[in-house]
Amino acid sequence: VYELYTARKTYGGYEQSPAVIEATKKGKSININPLLFAIPMICDAIGSTLLLFAYLYIPVSVAQMMQGSIVFVTAILSIVFLRRRLFRHHWTGLVLVFVGICLVGLSVIVAGKDDDGDQPVLGICLMIGSILIQGSQFIVEEKLFADYYLAPLRVVGWEGIWGTILFLILLPILQFISCDDQFCSVTGYVEDSWFAMRQAWHNPFTLIMLIC
Repeated sequence: VYELYTARKTYGGYEQSPAVIEATKKGKSININPLLFAIPMICDAIGSTLLLFAYLYIPVSVAQMMQGSIVFVTAILSIVFLRRRLFRHHWTGLVLVFVGICLVGLSVIVAGKDDDGDQPVLGICLMIGSILIQGSQFIVEEKLFADYYLAPLRVVGWEGIWGTILFLILLPILQFISCDDQFCSVTGYVEDSWFAMRQAWHNPFTLIMLIC
């Protein structure tokens, strides 16, 4: 909406904006089925969920460092599916990233299971799954949207809309599924959004972080 409003106010219409005119000359379409944005959204939702589960088993700092391997995964997938060619400096960077991530993961495994019940191997497996899916998201987006002109705000907006719809459907259902595993809420259900909101409301720091 903001994109259309700005283009109409500045250029008299979306089709009259210089970027759209240039994209049309290159043979790119500006009309796209919004349902296509649901595909990368699903990748993002699954990858983010696995990442949050990984936080239960490995330190957050380690998980954040391991996320850097998305660069490596995306590069390899781009070679396989997009037929990209990487040069010597690309491979040098990827090798350094891979070695660094291996050292981070190895340090967690060597440290072993701690008193808090962390299971580093399971956490790393969840992280790898998250990284593979999130890396695939970038390839899917490029493959699907290569023939379209899409402003970044439009992509983010539609993926956000589909993500909101997905979790508006899932969260109410998960409120009523009992679960005693540590994956689940402390109240004994897979999800307890009201409990989470009460926690945030009574913790000013958490509330500020959510708003930010």
